[in-house]
Parts: sequence; structure tokens; C-alpha cells
Amino acid sequence: MIKQVEKIRLEDGSIYSGDLDEFTECPHGFGSCTYPDGHRAYGTFIGIPNGAAYINYDYYMQLGYFTQGLLQGWGMQMGNGDYRFGIYHRGQLIKDCTSLIEETHMQISHLSQRLRANGINVRWAHVFKKSHEVYFGVFEKGYKRIGIHFMPSGDVYIGVSPYSMDITGTFTHLKDSVMETGLFERGALVKQSMILEHTNYWTEIPLIDEISFDWKDEQAFEISRLTRDLF
Repeated sequence: MIKQVEKIRLEDGSIYSGDLDEFTECPHGFGSCTYPDGHRAYGTFIGIPNGAAYINYDYYMQLGYFTQGLLQGWGMQMGNGDYRFGIYHRGQLIKDCTSLIEETHMQISHLSQRLRANGINVRWAHVFKKSHEVYFGVFEKGYKRIGIHFMPSGDVYIGVSPYSMDITGTFTHLKDSVMETGLFERGALVKQSMILEHTNYWTEIPLIDEISFDWKDEQAFEISRLTRDLF
């Protein structure tokens, strides 16, 4: 059985809030944890981060899919002014796909500068409790949101949407080695496109590079799926 807890101290001294296994007294499900060294993790846990999550360290953060506390499958790392997006295996980047998020990251930076100039505090990493989604990006209230959605299902959406909580807008969609780009409504592709497009409702579709996947990538995704399928 799973129960909800608020700020309990675990055996290692960590402070945890969220879903807890009543039998093992270990985190199991969605929650947040502050470790004795000050690091914080948010997202899906089986004891430690497993599934969609992000971890905020002293000088960098990691977002994406984790297995046994290490990035596994699609993920990204940011720190010291640098960022890397791609396929990870046991915490190591095995395929750099940063080009897929460069346009979106640039738009995040530009919107952040505009918001800060207006005195608005900007955070880039978010976790939505209701959907268990991990999101890297920014919001402009009443206008749009720009960023990268890591869904608990393993679906990653990179791009721009009107200010709404569903996946509606222009995205590059990734799920393991499947990749598509176009117009989406509530997570479903309604118009595929590889070119920039603009209408009154939709915004630019980011151009994407062709990516070839090999057996190492597929192995990384297979391990990632084993964790995701537990929820």
C-alpha cells in the first residue's frame, strides 16, 4: 500500500515528502527529497529517483529519466553555462543531441531575460504534481510557454505552446528512438512538418536534424523502459 507523507526523515537523514510504501517505509511514487548534503530531487522515486525526475546539485542540475538515481535514456544536464541534451546510459552521455533543443533553449533564454527585466523571478526547472511531468522551461502568463516536457510515459516534447497545461503547440516529439515534428493537440500529432511554419495560432516548428540510432541507444532505452513501466 502507498500512503502520502509530509517531511519525514529517512534512515539516511534525507527529508522526504510524497508517496511512501507502507511496508518498506521507502519512497515509492511521486515526491520530493532533500538530502543531507543539500541536494534536492523531485519526481518519481523507488527509494531514489527512478523514472521522470530532476536533481538539483550545487552547481548543476539533471533532468529526464533516471534508473537507480542515474540518467538513463533521454535526459539533459546543465551547469557552469553549459548544457547537454541526449541519450544517457548509467549517467553517462552516449549520444549528444543538443542540437534538438538549441532553438528552444535560445527562446527560453530570451523570454527569461524579458521577464527578469520586468522584475519577474524566473525558474527553469518545474515538476507538476498532477501529471507527474518534469518540465524545463519558462512561462509567459497569458501568452505561451517554451520548454521541454519529460512525461512519465517516456514521451518528450520540445517546443512552444500557448499557455495551457496540455501538450498543444509546435513540438519535436521523442519517445525512445521514435522522432516526429509538427503541430500537436493534447499530445497527438495533427500535422507533420519539417519546415518552419507560422499561423495566427501556432508558432514556429523547430527544424530538427536526422538522428541515427544504434544498438547502444536501444539498450539505453530498454533499461529506461523497465523503470518507467513500473508506474
